[in-house]
Formats: sequence, structure tokens, C-alpha cells
Amino acid sequence: MTAMVRMANSSDSSPHYEQVDASAKETLEILCEMSKIMNTGLDPESLSITYRLIENGINPQTLSDVISNLRKEAQKPNVYRNGHDV
Repeated sequence: MTAMVRMANSSDSSPHYEQVDASAKETLEILCEMSKIMNTGLDPESLSITYRLIENGINPQTLSDVISNLRKEAQKPNVYRNGHDV
């Protein structure tokens, strides 16, 4: 999909690029539907980023763990900000 997205972003409007763009959009739509069904909580942009990371060799379980940890940290109240109590 990364290659499709890169090619789809080209300014060339040849039929090949239009076909690639349509294919990339369809793939992202399918991934978004699967994400909703599995209740991942990922928006389309986040889903696209995670897909590209996995496509480029990031371990999916490790990425899942990182996302889970980031969500947990985001739920914690900010006790310190710039080294000072809030």
C-alpha cells in the first residue's frame, strides 16, 4: 500500500495513477472497516501510519503494545509539566 500511496500522490493524472489511487483508497476503506469491527479505536490516519510501519518491518505485536502503553499514559493525570507540579 505504501507504494500505492506514494504513486497516488503523484501529480501525474495518467490512468495508471488513477487506478492506483482508487486501489489505495479501497484498501484503506477496507482496513478502516476491519478496524471498526475489531474496535481498535484507530482513526484512518493512525491506521494508515500503523499499516505503513508494519509494512516496513515493525513487529505488529510490539506496535500494538506501544499503542496500548501510549493510551494508558494518555489517561493518567498530568502530575508534572516542565518539571513542575501542575
